[in-house]
Amino acid sequence: MLVNPEGQLGVCLYSHDEGYRTYAYEVCDPCQDDAQCYKVDGVWVSDFVYPAWFETWREKSGKKGARKVHFDHKRHLSGPLEIAKGGYAAYVSARKDTWINDHGGHRVPGMDPVDGLARGGSRKLLRAVPRHEWKRSRW
Repeated sequence: MLVNPEGQLGVCLYSHDEGYRTYAYEVCDPCQDDAQCYKVDGVWVSDFVYPAWFETWREKSGKKGARKVHFDHKRHLSGPLEIAKGGYAAYVSARKDTWINDHGGHRVPGMDPVDGLARGGSRKLLRAVPRHEWKRSRW
């Protein structure tokens, strides 16, 4: 909610295989699973990606001669656009003219590959809450 509260930010990328894709600037989705969460002052929080995660020109960390780059806060991910098990990245495909939820090749039971969200559409529901009804955090 701090990085992209209204969901209007995106990053446009191009690949020869898939053409133009516009990724939603959602920093927790690629590593959102409980296995990647950690506690801050006793509260469970999601891991999150850094801007480098969206930069496809960066080399994977660990590759010989590659500059040390962190793609997510807890260092679960080793390269740009890598998706942890239980995570996803939503993007609009210009060729297919539709939204796609990329799960990085991980199987998600009962998941609609275009429109569904594994956790019941919580992000979509949160966006429907008017700003004046948002609850303020202690931080």
